[in-house]
Amino acid sequence: AIGMYDAKNARAIMSYNDGDYRLAFGSGATSVSFNGNVLANLVVDDGSQGDWEYRKWSNGRVECWRTVSVNPTNLNNGVNTISMDLPFTFANSSYNVQITPAKAGHYINGVADCNASGTVTHSTTSFTVCYRYNYSTAYTVNFNITVSGRWK
Repeated sequence: AIGMYDAKNARAIMSYNDGDYRLAFGSGATSVSFNGNVLANLVVDDGSQGDWEYRKWSNGRVECWRTVSVNPTNLNNGVNTISMDLPFTFANSSYNVQITPAKAGHYINGVADCNASGTVTHSTTSFTVCYRYNYSTAYTVNFNITVSGRWK
């Protein structure tokens, strides 16, 4: 291991741990700079919360993703809805939701980020997805969902 320490302010500047090959920049570092130019925002938190995986950046951007399995109850071109709780509170409700049907997705003829009446229903903690199921037998459908927005 190797590192740099600011003795005057009693804080770590940089450290490298040979055990896990991890390079860390002081506590609370939010970017890496070279000659005064920020090279990139840093991922400050990543992991899982419930069924969600997520990644948060130092500039406040966040993305999270998951797969959800549902059984439609409204068949033959009926509209079904899924209420989704986010893994944590977002900074605002103007985030982007991408929905991709996967397993049995060929029975879906429309997916939207809205409720059954077509109204976008975002809050900072949840949203609603609706889809049309166009078959007479209910099969489990998987949706891959990605949400991107702001955590701060």
